[in-house]
Amino acid sequence: MSVENPDIESGPSLLEGLGNIVGQPNLLVDDENRLFYSTDVYRRA
Repeated sequence: MSVENPDIESGPSLLEGLGNIVGQPNLLVDDENRLFYSTDVYRRA
């Protein structure tokens, strides 16, 4: 039994969506499986 629904379009990836919310420059990705959100506190550290 298939759970695919052709009427539902796939949206943007999680990374793209998060980048749209917080801004791409604020995303630090050093590995495909690890994503960090950079804040001013961490930038100054």
